[in-house]
Amino acid sequence: MNIRYVFCLFVALASGAAALTHELLWTRRLVDILGATGEATSLVLGCFFFGLSIGAAIISRRVGKISNPWITLAWVEVVVALLTIPAACLPYVTQWIWPALGPDALVSWSGRAIKFAICTVVVVPPAVAMGMTLPILIVAVEKTVARYRNAKVLVYALNTLGGACGLLATSVWLLGSFGVLGCMLIAMTTNLLVAVLAWSMRKQHITAKSRQQKKQESASAAQGSEGSDLSGRMRIFIAAFSGFSVLGLEIIAIRLLSLIVPSSFQATSCVLLSVILLLGLSAFVVPLLWWVMPSAKWQLVAVLSISALGCALSPQFLFSRTSELIDVTSLATLDGEIIHGALDFQSRILSIAIASIGPTILFAGLVFPLLLALAPNDSATATGEHWARLLAANGLGGLLGATMAEYVVLPTFGIYGGAMAMAVVQAVAALAIAAAFVDWKVAIPAVASILGCLFLVPSAVRLPHISPKNKLNFEVLETRFGKDGVCLICDSEKSGKGILMNNQYLLGSTAAYDQQRRQVLIPMLLHVDPGEVCCLGLATGMSAGAALDFDDQCHVTAIELSPMVVDAARDYFPVENREVVSSPRATVIVEDARTYMASVSNKYDVIAGDLYRPFGAGEGRLYSLEHFRNVRRALRPGGIYCQWLPAYQITEDHFHMIAATFCRAFDDAALLRVDSADGYHQLGIMGTRDATIDWEAVAKGCLDLESRGVGDDQIQNAENLKRAFVGKLTQSYYAEKPVNTLDNALLEIKAGLHRATLDVRSLNEQGRDKYLQGKNWDRFWGQSEEFID
Repeated sequence: MNIRYVFCLFVALASGAAALTHELLWTRRLVDILGATGEATSLVLGCFFFGLSIGAAIISRRVGKISNPWITLAWVEVVVALLTIPAACLPYVTQWIWPALGPDALVSWSGRAIKFAICTVVVVPPAVAMGMTLPILIVAVEKTVARYRNAKVLVYALNTLGGACGLLATSVWLLGSFGVLGCMLIAMTTNLLVAVLAWSMRKQHITAKSRQQKKQESASAAQGSEGSDLSGRMRIFIAAFSGFSVLGLEIIAIRLLSLIVPSSFQATSCVLLSVILLLGLSAFVVPLLWWVMPSAKWQLVAVLSISALGCALSPQFLFSRTSELIDVTSLATLDGEIIHGALDFQSRILSIAIASIGPTILFAGLVFPLLLALAPNDSATATGEHWARLLAANGLGGLLGATMAEYVVLPTFGIYGGAMAMAVVQAVAALAIAAAFVDWKVAIPAVASILGCLFLVPSAVRLPHISPKNKLNFEVLETRFGKDGVCLICDSEKSGKGILMNNQYLLGSTAAYDQQRRQVLIPMLLHVDPGEVCCLGLATGMSAGAALDFDDQCHVTAIELSPMVVDAARDYFPVENREVVSSPRATVIVEDARTYMASVSNKYDVIAGDLYRPFGAGEGRLYSLEHFRNVRRALRPGGIYCQWLPAYQITEDHFHMIAATFCRAFDDAALLRVDSADGYHQLGIMGTRDATIDWEAVAKGCLDLESRGVGDDQIQNAENLKRAFVGKLTQSYYAEKPVNTLDNALLEIKAGLHRATLDVRSLNEQGRDKYLQGKNWDRFWGQSEEFID
């Protein structure tokens, strides 16, 4: 292998790293603006793949006329870097949009149209340019090192693996150090580096005629004849179906692994990394297939058939590999090990992904590089037009596959059933390809795969979506599916009835009935006349429902991210939440709470923030400086905002970061503390818009609630409530503390890393796990005079 070939492969690696880094950061940047809803994430993904497909389709008509592909590649990479500038500047040029639009328009068709427009303008142009890079790169490499038979397949493989490297570097190291904007600049610099490298190769290419001659001399007769069995339309169909199956499987795989991966930025990135890495590795397997199975038609049918069986078996593999859906950190504890750092955590997720979804992703990923290897010896292939058309079809198929998986397959069949549905689709596609060859012997693997998938369906759908080894011994009352995953309505003797999302997080329960109602009743009592109340988060609805008990005249608005949660609150908790979902004095809005707050001005007397997990993927945005400032603007003069904190899920450092961020938005930030007989501590940070607490009015309000039997002793007793008001946070103490912003995502990254490396056995013993409970709580509260006036 000569130095020019190595150089070409390095260019492919660097270009792929920049591309997937951009895709990750564009998604994060746009979700910051559009909201962390499933629709917003799907919109970004759809625009990205649509742009890639359009770019490949455009270049397919021009690539044959390019005299020097290296020069063209250099300019395209420069264009990618330049067209990324709008994404980098997005937060600074769109701050006015949601306040100008207003909350009513935000949740209507006009809000959706503006989100679509923003996403299209920001993502599609650079994605179009990005879609041109791989076809041009393949042609450039073929013209430079034509004697290497599998050059184009290896370029595709290195480009994909480069994407995996970009994801790994960004999620593990770069984002925490440089923030979103800094990482975008690094990715843009990488584009410019690729441009410089490509420009330096401009004199190294050979003529298309010479390349074609060498290709014809080196191509094997067997490969050429096998490739000719596929018509042009069949190649396009197979390329499109390859994208359809791979992206559909990726969506299913992410939801499948979410059952055992604790929600965090690191975990989400690692699941995506696992899929990209497997796709890159699959391309390296293509040359080996010629040794095992020299017939092209057998290869295509066999790999899809094996992928289908692997997909059908993936739920069982996951269930057994993780000791019945125990999450990664708990699994390490059972093995007597400790997870050390993000790399160790990601390597464990990767090992589980390879064991469970690895076979199906690996073999499904073989189809497209096989098509590249089976390119016919004609002028379209010689000029690169054939590959560009295949890439365009592959991208459009991927867009369709991801959309179908998220909006049709998952809501209809669920996670396990969705895996089985995708398995059957792959097996049927293998049978269709076999029929196209008019060789029914080739159909044997496809038929066997279909029968195997159908045989495995009953065992897959019977698998539970909650670990049988869970400590609360939940009884599942109902299982519901949606694009967000699986929503379980559960009941247990200890925790009562609650909503469990994706086997990971209990969204409130009846056992914490009083604590959840306090989250709204306390700030309402501290306000003089709370007519308009907003709850950021609905969950079971018990907090929002408490506002309806406070006063017959008040109106409550609840913002909830997941429509599945809204439906569960309406159907299973109507008594506990006072039918808040259907009450005429309440409005429930399905939207990202941070985006909704960005659209509101001078509307609410009281805003109560639910207990958000700081490590949850995207939830750290609700502790950002931008969000706190938006909430303050949403308050009416004299309004009160109380953000409750999950003490059992934050460390002392996390608390101080949240407090420092809050103090930048509210100069009168104060701390609330409410204790229960069971030792449960509720912490809240409260800020106002020029409000003064009237304790005499508070006492009257407490007596009124007591007379009507609303609330518990903490709410009905004014003295208890006054003791809960600990005092103002010391602004000077937090002046130099780190602040969490949308750009640096500091809290989400640090809290996610802490959650990923949690060692349960050393809890409160060696100081490794410093969540505010037990001795850690006592130590933290003993130092409270340092930061409370």
